[in-house]
Amino acid sequence: MNLDRSEVSFERKPMSGIIQQYGNVSGFSPIFAFFGGAIFVASGICMILIGTKIFPVDPKTVHAPYWVLTVAGSVFAVAGTLVWALGWKQQLNRKRSREAARIHPGEIAFQDYDWDPRGFTPARWKPAIQAISAALFISVFLSIFNWWAFFTRSETVVKIVVSVLDLFLLLFVYQTALRVGRAMKFAGSQIQFTEFPCRKPGPIKLLWKSPSGSFRANKGQFTLRCVEEFWVTTYSGRKRESQLVHEEIWSAIRFLDEPHWFSRGEEVELQFDLFADTPSTNLRTARPVFWELEVKLEMAGLDFEERYLVPVYETKGNVRATSVRQ
Repeated sequence: MNLDRSEVSFERKPMSGIIQQYGNVSGFSPIFAFFGGAIFVASGICMILIGTKIFPVDPKTVHAPYWVLTVAGSVFAVAGTLVWALGWKQQLNRKRSREAARIHPGEIAFQDYDWDPRGFTPARWKPAIQAISAALFISVFLSIFNWWAFFTRSETVVKIVVSVLDLFLLLFVYQTALRVGRAMKFAGSQIQFTEFPCRKPGPIKLLWKSPSGSFRANKGQFTLRCVEEFWVTTYSGRKRESQLVHEEIWSAIRFLDEPHWFSRGEEVELQFDLFADTPSTNLRTARPVFWELEVKLEMAGLDFEERYLVPVYETKGNVRATSVRQ
């Protein structure tokens, strides 16, 4: 397979698509998550009880259909549960990091992330299930605004805004369908580390193992990139919104320009030259930095797209590199 053509970029640029959080810091303590989530869950349960008429109230005080109250309560309860999950996840990450520091003293890589020194295998169905859950949650959430926009005497601007939100939902549903399709079609892809951790500066080698089954790729690209993760908070009056952002710091691409027939579990050796001034992996800060290998292959039907975390750390320091493949 010919991967002679390559391209290196030092330009910072935002990344688009469905973004997954990799950092271990959620921005608030587990205690705050517990009490903050409890407020949402309690409020949601109260709204559900009123909406289902289990808890009777004066109908004159209810200014929306009961089903709207039930839906709104469900959204609040789910949001509170998600806050609890974030707090619990952060607590588990702290515990894992402390345990790794005890078992692997001085080895930053193991304290930073639960690495498998042999390689990285992405979850096949987890991203698809998460996308389906998010699509359902957003659909239920927007049903309230659709009732407000199209079944009450709302202003035209409200109808326009809600229609735009519905279009974004349709786009998200389309992306979710692609994820489900790829999970059904492709399985077993992974990368293997020729040494752990991958050290910079200097060349690093990765072995990409193709998914199960044989297939023909018309062209493709293998991209190793360094990514910074952070939250952007915007304010509109009293409304506060936070958005997770991934920004590419550095990237190197190896291009597949000619059609290639991949056999089952074929191994492709990839080599990239890393520079000293690029950041190392660090998932334990407020602005995490991570490295990933993105593989995109164009083919008939669904294209193959997958991302793999890569443990890139400094050559010098407390990280001990251990060869896992000869």
